[in-house]
Amino acid sequence: MSQETKRTGADALEASTSDKQKTARQNHSEIMNYVREIKEALDSLVDKVAHDQEATSNLFADIRHELQSEQTSQTDESADTDAIRQQVVELENAQENYETKRASYKQKLEQSKKQLRDQAGSSGGEDALRLRAAELENRLLESTETNDVAKRRIANLEEDLKQKTTIADTAETLQQKNDELASQNQDHVAALDASRAALESITPENEAAKQKLEAANATNEQFKKEIDALTEAAAQHNYKIKELEVQQSSNLQQVQDTRDADQEKLHEQIETLESSLSDASRKDMETSMKQKNGTPH
Repeated sequence: MSQETKRTGADALEASTSDKQKTARQNHSEIMNYVREIKEALDSLVDKVAHDQEATSNLFADIRHELQSEQTSQTDESADTDAIRQQVVELENAQENYETKRASYKQKLEQSKKQLRDQAGSSGGEDALRLRAAELENRLLESTETNDVAKRRIANLEEDLKQKTTIADTAETLQQKNDELASQNQDHVAALDASRAALESITPENEAAKQKLEAANATNEQFKKEIDALTEAAAQHNYKIKELEVQQSSNLQQVQDTRDADQEKLHEQIETLESSLSDASRKDMETSMKQKNGTPH
């Protein structure tokens, strides 16, 4: 009865251990599936956040490049405008000086012509005019060099006037170009303002994306902690399962040893009982034989 009880206890322990192992395997499988799902979700989320962050970084790089290009273009145009304005001012001053000199020369020339006419009109008769003409010719001959110098100066002034006129036209053209550049500059300023407005409108989206990324990182850290905790729990569970397997093996061995010892004792008892029964039967037969032969006890 004791051996049967031990065998029943061993079977119950084996069944309990088998159930625990089965439950542990199921729990481990569920944990691994849950960990796998979490990992896939995290990988997908990280990929999405990385893609959004890359798109945002590229957009910011394009905007910064556009702003730098606009600032460089605006700086160059401002320098060109200042140079043109300075050149126009210089040309206007030079043209004004030339006009003043030209008017002065014209006035002197008119005065000289008027003086000659007055002198010719005040002389009496043809002889006087001839004498006056001779004198003027002598004076002209004497002042030929001076007249040539004056002519050269007048020619130079006329050439200078042509150049100044050309420069004035060029200045007008430059002024028109300056106006065009100013208009383009206003367009660039408007584009720059639009870019800044676009940048300001993008900033909240960037902040929102940054907050989402921080939230995703926080969630990722939380998931990592949970995964570490689940992994630790699974390891402890596996360790307990191994302990139970070792304990079960030890208990089974102990039950087997006890059963073997009980069987050996039972076998010895049976042999002893059989020996006793054999001796008793032999004695009974001897007694019966003696009684049949009349041999007294």
